[in-house]
Amino acid sequence: MSKERGCVGLGGVVRDHEGEVKLMFRSSHHLSCSVEISEAMAIRKGLKTARDYGLQPLLIESDASSVVRLIINGSHSLAEISVVIHDIQNFLASMPSSVMSHILGSCNRAAHAAAKWSVSNEGDFVWFE
Repeated sequence: MSKERGCVGLGGVVRDHEGEVKLMFRSSHHLSCSVEISEAMAIRKGLKTARDYGLQPLLIESDASSVVRLIINGSHSLAEISVVIHDIQNFLASMPSSVMSHILGSCNRAAHAAAKWSVSNEGDFVWFE
């Protein structure tokens, strides 16, 4: 996230059941939002990208514990993030056997690197093996 540039960087990695990277994405958006909303937007972007490339079922991991809780337990608020959470829940409902879980930030370095890269490089990028 770059407050000076008014830019949010989203990034993520999709791995197979053996931990091999199958897809990496990054996307930048000119908007100002909370860290939680940007984390939720990255999860939504990752789900859409994985679905578009035919990668499922998925184990979706995020180090944003509050976002993971909202996804798993449901968001019934009128807060801005609830729209993104609802989209994620719809994606998960259409991807049988996909699971959402919380991980430590140290396990999420590749996704953070992709997000950081997107702040300085406008547009979308997807690498697919």
